[in-house]
Amino acid sequence: MAVDERARHQLFVKLEEVLGVEEATTLMETMPPVGYGELATKQDLVAMKHEIIAELRQDISNQTRTIVVSLVAVVVSISSVALFR
Repeated sequence: MAVDERARHQLFVKLEEVLGVEEATTLMETMPPVGYGELATKQDLVAMKHEIIAELRQDISNQTRTIVVSLVAVVVSISSVALFR
């Protein structure tokens, strides 16, 4: 059963009848809000951080490889022009 605000309000009304207003309010304030299960935990953030770092390292590695290969091609081209001139 999905808990929505209507269900939470009904629970609060029943708690008021059984426990009293102050106790019902205290209990309801300690309960997580609706949709709490959709929030990220610290473990989720750590995992996301590691994924981002791994992806960034891969991207930097690919970029470095591209730059080195391009520079080697430029040096070979310039050298061949200078040698066969």
